[in-house]
Amino acid sequence: MEPQVIGAIFGGVVVTANVLLFWIREWQKHQTWKANGKDLKLIKDDVKSTNEKMEGIDD
Repeated sequence: MEPQVIGAIFGGVVVTANVLLFWIREWQKHQTWKANGKDLKLIKDDVKSTNEKMEGIDD
């Protein structure tokens, strides 16, 4: 094969690998954000119920 053809094939493989890795990293970030959102919602609910209990004690 010509060196230019080998270079083009190699370049295509490198670009494809970079795009795939970028997509995987973005997907993992999205999964982390989803998990953090659920954790934050649980924390907010816990704080809300704790505040309600404390208001009941003050009365």
